[in-house]
Amino acid sequence: MIVCRSILGYAVSFSFEKVYILYEHALGYALFRVKIKSLVASDVVTALQQLAGELLNNEEEFMNCFKLHAFVPFSSSASALQNCNGISEGIVPQELKTFIEENLPASDVLLCIADRKLAESIKAPEIGLPENISCSSESILHEVYRALRFYFPKYIKEFSHFDESKAQIDQLDKDVNNFCMRVKEWFSYHFPELSKIVPDNPTFIKVVGLIRTRAGATEENFEALEALTNSQVASDIIESAKSSAGMLTLYL
Repeated sequence: MIVCRSILGYAVSFSFEKVYILYEHALGYALFRVKIKSLVASDVVTALQQLAGELLNNEEEFMNCFKLHAFVPFSSSASALQNCNGISEGIVPQELKTFIEENLPASDVLLCIADRKLAESIKAPEIGLPENISCSSESILHEVYRALRFYFPKYIKEFSHFDESKAQIDQLDKDVNNFCMRVKEWFSYHFPELSKIVPDNPTFIKVVGLIRTRAGATEENFEALEALTNSQVASDIIESAKSSAGMLTLYL
């Protein structure tokens, strides 16, 4: 049970009914959880709206009552745009469907959603989400979403390392790709046919590391080349090395 004290001075206890709030942001999808002592969805929504309004200026109390249950960032700006366009039209993107399936419990829950069209789509049978999910998109929820929008940067502060890690990985990918292209360019002076036979950058680098020069593309290295590629590609490498039009000498 979660017990919160409102700024009006009385304690509010939430229990029995599991209530979740779906929040869509440009960074990703978030689920907030709060327990409401009620069996009527409209009463639950009213209680949420009143509580959010009371605690809007009380950060600690608000974040104790509205707990961040799950958050998934979009994988790229293109994915973010695609998802935002989809939900604006009431379409349930695959990322959102997966997010809901993986993070909502199997028991009966009430899922509050800002957009009515999206709520109707989520409950549509063809979407295939569990029947234990009840959706509410009452207009009075705007107070709840206003408060969540205000405090959202505080909630995802702990997730900031994801953004930093993602930026580092993206930069690492760019660096690796850049170095691969340099190796391809330089090695092509010596063995220009290889880049066409092995277009994949990581595999190309492994092949170059194995043969060192085109003189190393021999039958003795066939099994090793086959392990890196396949038998046909290994044969093509060896045959092309015999009649390559590249420069004769290259030291690696």
